[in-house]
Amino acid sequence: MQTNLLKLSLFAFCFTIFISSMAQQSVNLRDSDNPQTTITKNNAPKGWHKSIDEVVFYEDFSAGLDAWTVMGEGSENWKIVQTNKAGGTVPEVSMVWSPSFLGTSRLVSPVINTSGYSQLSLSFLNFIDPYAFNTGFWVSVETTSDGGATWNQVWELNWLTGDIYNAFEVLIVNTPDIGSANFQFCFKFEDDSYQIDAWNIDNVTLGEQAFLDVAPLSISGFENLIHGGDVVNNSSQIVNYGSEIVSFDVILEIYEGSNIVFSSTKSVSNIAFGEPTTVAFDPWTAVIGFYTASVTTLLPGDENPDNDKIEHAFPVVDPNWYCVPAGDCFSAGGFITGITDFAFAGIENYNSGCSDNGYGVFTNLEGTAEIGSDYVANVAVGFQSQFVSIWIDLNQDIEFTPDELVVTDFEMAEGGVFYEIPVTIPGNGLPGATIMRVGSCFLQPSSPDPCANLWAGEWEDYTLNLTGASINLNAGVVSIDMEPFILQGNVIPKATVKNYGLQTVSFPVTCTINDNGYTSTKSVSDLALGEEVQVLFDAWSAEPGIYDMEVKTQLTGDEVPANDILNTSFNIVEYAPPKMVVGEEGTGTWCGWCVMGIVYMDSMNMKYPETWVGIAVHNGDPMVVVEYDEGIGPLIEFSYPMGLVDRTVVTDPSTFEGAFLQRINHVPPAGIILQNKSYNETTRALTFTLTSDFVAQVTDYRFNAVLVENNVTGTGQAWNQANYYSGGGQGPMGGFELLPNPVPAEDMVYQDVARAILGGFSGAAGSLPGTVYAGETHSYDFSITIPEEWDVTNIEIVGMLMDNTTGRIENACKDELITGISDQSGKMEFSLFPNPAKDAFTICADVKNASLYVCDLTGKVVLMRENVSDNATINLTDIKNGIYMVRIVENEKVFNTKIAVVH
Repeated sequence: MQTNLLKLSLFAFCFTIFISSMAQQSVNLRDSDNPQTTITKNNAPKGWHKSIDEVVFYEDFSAGLDAWTVMGEGSENWKIVQTNKAGGTVPEVSMVWSPSFLGTSRLVSPVINTSGYSQLSLSFLNFIDPYAFNTGFWVSVETTSDGGATWNQVWELNWLTGDIYNAFEVLIVNTPDIGSANFQFCFKFEDDSYQIDAWNIDNVTLGEQAFLDVAPLSISGFENLIHGGDVVNNSSQIVNYGSEIVSFDVILEIYEGSNIVFSSTKSVSNIAFGEPTTVAFDPWTAVIGFYTASVTTLLPGDENPDNDKIEHAFPVVDPNWYCVPAGDCFSAGGFITGITDFAFAGIENYNSGCSDNGYGVFTNLEGTAEIGSDYVANVAVGFQSQFVSIWIDLNQDIEFTPDELVVTDFEMAEGGVFYEIPVTIPGNGLPGATIMRVGSCFLQPSSPDPCANLWAGEWEDYTLNLTGASINLNAGVVSIDMEPFILQGNVIPKATVKNYGLQTVSFPVTCTINDNGYTSTKSVSDLALGEEVQVLFDAWSAEPGIYDMEVKTQLTGDEVPANDILNTSFNIVEYAPPKMVVGEEGTGTWCGWCVMGIVYMDSMNMKYPETWVGIAVHNGDPMVVVEYDEGIGPLIEFSYPMGLVDRTVVTDPSTFEGAFLQRINHVPPAGIILQNKSYNETTRALTFTLTSDFVAQVTDYRFNAVLVENNVTGTGQAWNQANYYSGGGQGPMGGFELLPNPVPAEDMVYQDVARAILGGFSGAAGSLPGTVYAGETHSYDFSITIPEEWDVTNIEIVGMLMDNTTGRIENACKDELITGISDQSGKMEFSLFPNPAKDAFTICADVKNASLYVCDLTGKVVLMRENVSDNATINLTDIKNGIYMVRIVENEKVFNTKIAVVH
């Protein structure tokens, strides 16, 4: 679920990376003589509204705005919103900027009977989010007793910056309207509404002020990470909500569990209504551990004891081993790339901005979650394409380990949007206070290292109180490690199991393969908390077919049986069709790092010419194919250069080879060949056929085709290649370190350039039946008219077989558009017998003294015979199992057919 947070700005946006600094607030207060206090903080003190001794009027906007009216401009601007930015609870009222107006807008309360009162207190929470380039506006509170004919001012604020304002206002109202049975008050906005994004208000209370009520507002000294041995200077801000001038004691206590390890008591003297004061306590020398600090006011006769105490949980860590992360939540066109809003299980941290050094210690904000239960984190970031990960220190050792990663790289595609991220509290958590760490990184994963220095991102730590009971015994199946297509013969079934419980355990694991009678049980010994192990079961003599496999852990007393069993299905195939791997690289002439992709794509083409297909998918330059670019962009996380290998691995071009070596050994469900190619030089019309012989049953597969052009050149600035390797400062890069930045267009020749993707990014819908069975052959025709500016002598046709369910490219083929002889099959009858063949086949064709070629599905010639005639027998004993193309050439005529070889 997404909720839009941002107003679309009407100024030109330029993506410029720079370090932002917070401007100093510039505020003019133009008040009457009425006393007031403005307490700037994220949330009001607990029970703050109870400082009103006798409530005359209270509004939390849960019933909407039916009793309120709007006077002047802005009748459509005041709305009920499902947020709590002001600091109360959902919902709240908000005056939004749109539709824009210039003038005065008042949100007017219902009529309130204030007979018998000469003075009342008005309290409310408010949150002002100004336009980034705000030039100034006024907000105020006024009262009336004649229906709005005249207004009397209580409080007014002139906001002059683009900074956020978040405050709890406590005002004394003694205007001439007090005492009237027709009393009303209003919240007034005055100026150009375009200068503000929103003004949120909540928990409005009007009543008679309490005589005696003081409260602590904050605890200082624990905001940053504390190391063992640090001397911590603690203080607290205290405020008087009561009408009497008072003196009293304030005590600071530091707890480790239920034990008080430190306390300090100080006195406060003669503070009046609304007057804040700061109390400095005795210093404390920190000792490694997890603590809670509390500050309590001790005013005799306090009429509101609910707000007398506040607490702050914090860790003290060993500086020698505790990891302190860092980040650079840079500003991109005015938008911060880090975390802007976070809420989880009672934690609420809205509009937090960028933390110093990209690391925010918010352990004063606490949530409560039950072990083994499911929750939702509401998160927003300041800019698009962020990846959020979350750790919980489950064993409370103030260290984040891989098994404590509870959210892995949740994609936040848009900035300024609330995303709901599901979070499950693992069963091996220990009850008590611990740390939750949240990381967000722009364009790159944030998950590999919870201690990383993110190049464009932010970290935030919070306190999470875990409740409930830990799970001691829980072993589960993580994965069944079988490929979807496996060659017949001796197969070793594999699965990975994990200990999710606290106790080190030993247990049997059983693998069962249905319809075969195969069962194998293996023992796992001494598996500790969070440890995984791959179990290798007994060898299985696998014959072709489709099989269901079940793996089950059998831990005695397992407390979570739901993860004990995992099932999968796979195909055993008779032989493995030849395999080609497709590498798709996101690139662009504007991208200075993309010359690395040019170098590594060339390297792959030279090293693996018969099994590698490279495609350069351009972005933002004259070679862009919009449909292809828009399809690959989200998959490579809009990072350039970055690429896909068979659309299963997202990788940097420098690691294409490793990904290729993983994929080349995968068994595809079918081979794929290109047939019936025809090109008309006059009309420039190209047609061709893709054909696949399936060795396994598949569902929802598609054909696709891409045209690639080599030796592409162009003129003009847009064809210049940016080159960040120029000068050699980034090390050698295939000679680009010797070239300028940018490399002029006349010196650039581009290879593997994607020119068209004929079936769309996901392949041609309907190009294959919904279910294809083993032994079937299917074909699909493609056609295109080649644009005049493309050089047909440099065009290659790439055919693909795609799994539409997973998005994977399972196999591919490649051929040149222009070849020396026609590829069209002749008209004469032509067959091979037997087909499939075991050791040999016989030609049934009216030919004499012809040449015969047997080619694998990559086009490689594996057998050649000259002077072949009708009824000739061709020996196949040295040919591996598979599907082959048989080509007979006689008097410049070419005849093609296929044969399956099965020894």
